[in-house]
Amino acid sequence: MHFCLLVFLCLSLIFIQAPTTAAKTCYYCDTIEVGYCTGIPDDCEEEQECYTGLGLAPLFPGITQKGCVAPRVCGEERSVTYMGIHYMLTIYCCEGELCNGESAVTIQTQSNSANTDPKTTPANNTTGTSTTAAITMAAVVVITGLLMALFICYML
Repeated sequence: MHFCLLVFLCLSLIFIQAPTTAAKTCYYCDTIEVGYCTGIPDDCEEEQECYTGLGLAPLFPGITQKGCVAPRVCGEERSVTYMGIHYMLTIYCCEGELCNGESAVTIQTQSNSANTDPKTTPANNTTGTSTTAAITMAAVVVITGLLMALFICYML
């Protein structure tokens, strides 16, 4: 009986320490004119968000960047120089795997003209469930493992 309790406690510790969140994948592209950035998948660090940066300068085509940023940067504006022209680049963040795809640029550009908050755009709601699903799946695995260990000990 003591052996079963020891096994149950060890399994509990293993499952509790199992990572419940994983770094997400976002599209990445360096500064380029809007419409030319298809992006390549890039793995972010934990706690980072996907972003699309949109830059504007009077009388010039817009620019874009994509990648991963710390959440505290979301919604910020920064000065960027591209091809010798100074742009004001706004960082639009989104949640979920590859949420900063090409459709996100269109939606974010439209929402920017409507004076919405750049931290949250309609693009955020399209794929934001993957992180929640990963956490939920990890919880199911932990609970299932603990119940199996308890059942095995009960049968002994």
